[in-house]
Amino acid sequence: MKIQNIQNFNFNKPIFGINKTYSILGASSVPKDEKGKNELLNYMQMASDFTKYLVQNQDSIITGCGDKGIMGAAYYSAYNNGSKEQNKVFIMQPEWGDEDKEHCEILGYTTSEAERIQKFRENSDAMVIFPGSCGTMQELTTLVSQNYYSKDKKPVILVGKEFFKEIDLQYQNMLKNGYLNKIQSTDELYKIVDSLDELKEAVE
Repeated sequence: MKIQNIQNFNFNKPIFGINKTYSILGASSVPKDEKGKNELLNYMQMASDFTKYLVQNQDSIITGCGDKGIMGAAYYSAYNNGSKEQNKVFIMQPEWGDEDKEHCEILGYTTSEAERIQKFRENSDAMVIFPGSCGTMQELTTLVSQNYYSKDKKPVILVGKEFFKEIDLQYQNMLKNGYLNKIQSTDELYKIVDSLDELKEAVE
């Protein structure tokens, strides 16, 4: 299967460019209602286009090797537009059944979502999180928490201002009420973008 053409305050600013690696995270299932499906297709297109942009600039991506949703779109875009070595994956054990192991470089196997998130972070220069469900929220909160508590901060980029509006508000409320006293701004933990151009700008 090949997917083609699916229709401030800065902390430790990274040096993006050649030979960087980005974890692409997001929905792996399709919403039941048509509006949700249309929204997912838009994000799949953005993930596909963003991955094409990365691999053509000699960067790499990491996904979970599935063939559906956001990560599936990124996976096949890396394969279609780059090389097998630029299409890196961690595979969950036991496997989910939708893995495509042929067109990627397998970095390893994990036995829990918590372990997989840690491997994503350890092997990435930045994490890009698209809309998704419970697993995506676990990835988001874990990665944001690690930026809060760790000296080794890594960029976490959320894609979708409307989708992430409430969780952003929650972090703003925690900051306002003194629960995040290690930081001055939530920009130190994550950045939210809303378009392909803003996403590209965030990593340039």
